Amino acid sequence: MPNFEVPQRLRPAHGFIRRCYDRMLEVDGMDRAIAIGALSFTAIFPLLIVYASLLTRDDGNEISDRLIDRLDLSGDAADSLATAFAPPLGSNTATVIGFLLVIVTALSFTRAVQRLYERCWGLDRRGMRASGWGLLWLGLLLVYIGIQPSLDLSLPRGIHLPVSLAAASLLWLCTPYLLLGRRVSYRVLAPGAVLTALVLTFFGVGSAIVMPELVASSAEQFGTIGVAFALLSWLTGVSITIMGCAVVGAEIAGVRTESKDADDD
Repeated sequence: MPNFEVPQRLRPAHGFIRRCYDRMLEVDGMDRAIAIGALSFTAIFPLLIVYASLLTRDDGNEISDRLIDRLDLSGDAADSLATAFAPPLGSNTATVIGFLLVIVTALSFTRAVQRLYERCWGLDRRGMRASGWGLLWLGLLLVYIGIQPSLDLSLPRGIHLPVSLAAASLLWLCTPYLLLGRRVSYRVLAPGAVLTALVLTFFGVGSAIVMPELVASSAEQFGTIGVAFALLSWLTGVSITIMGCAVVGAEIAGVRTESKDADDD
């Protein structure tokens, strides 16, 4: 098989892509992204339902409405997702025990995201010692999710996109800054934050095209559990996107990760 020689003008870009790929392999990026996707499904949705029930007594209906709107679902697909989030009759979501279990599960999710960023930036693992930063980030994430519908409804079309991108960039700037315990300057993190906001925006546009058919077909084949499969696939895609942007952001900053197999999960 003949060797392919990269043209001179493309060698810098080729070298950058190669380094990003090598970094992703070094940090076990795909495995971590898939694990984060699964943890987000078991942690974030229950946390959002508890959050909605505490603030609005909505018990999941508001969350399903937002997902239906975000993924541009209609008809059977929207009905299937609403059914999946409907609470059992007579249940009380906002119980103390349930809330504590949700927090424990959510912290497992934050530690997984934290470890991804730590590996990308070549930092020592802090684990439970950084739980406070994880809780702070979860609070910020809930605030962002809470104000996003207001931005969608109140902003004129001409300024909606730049304001939404600015808010998303701020979220993805604070995410590694907090989860890394402020060990990396926000100036260094800024390019990765903007990249994450942009790529996730494009991912959202693609989701509005793909997800209605995926949810509808999964629900038709497997019932309500099929909706869970579709949402898990979507969250895994989001996690892979975040992982890729974290890898590229760290490579842009010129950080070199060190192999730390001894303290791996």
